Amino acid sequence: ALIPGFYLWRWGQSFHFAPRNEDEEFHASIKRYEHFVASQLGIPMDKESLAKREYNILDVGCGIGGPLRSVAKFFKFRAHVTGINITQEHIRRAKRYNEQAGVKNYTLVHGDFNSIPRSDNFFDAIYDFEAILHSTDRLKTFREVYRVLKPGSRFVTAQYCLLSPYDPKSEHHKDIIRRVDNTNGCYCSGQTTELTTKNLEKAGFK
Repeated sequence: ALIPGFYLWRWGQSFHFAPRNEDEEFHASIKRYEHFVASQLGIPMDKESLAKREYNILDVGCGIGGPLRSVAKFFKFRAHVTGINITQEHIRRAKRYNEQAGVKNYTLVHGDFNSIPRSDNFFDAIYDFEAILHSTDRLKTFREVYRVLKPGSRFVTAQYCLLSPYDPKSEHHKDIIRRVDNTNGCYCSGQTTELTTKNLEKAGFK
């Protein structure tokens, strides 16, 4: 419970960063970013379309459900959001916070995002906020996400990637990445934008 407690103190209920505008309050930037991601999922936002059928959305590595609640509210509770997370304590907290926020159109799954317990082509849209970067095999995870996503649907992901100024021969640069990995429990070493793009393409994404 220590890590969720620290993250709650620093980040609130959404365990991710966000592009921040000048003079923008931190939590406002988080909420704006979550709404932007929701708007990119390809789910219709008009009341008439949402009333025709239920759209299923997957939150990969949902944490304690901050983004899940934000996305559910963005679609006026007319889309069903499933969150999967490997940490049972996170699932328990997410359920409690969902109840407090009045969110009912959700499912929480305690499980591994490399083995999502859903059939092929199940979800209408999938997103993750800096969750898959914790995977030891991003290609494997991308392939699993592709498996459960309906053909032609969208996957919106936030990844840590090494940009072109990074020098793999620089001890200073390597030390920065080591500290990022060690303090965040992620695997950024060697993860260039080119490699990440290739892995997404290998998984089937265009």
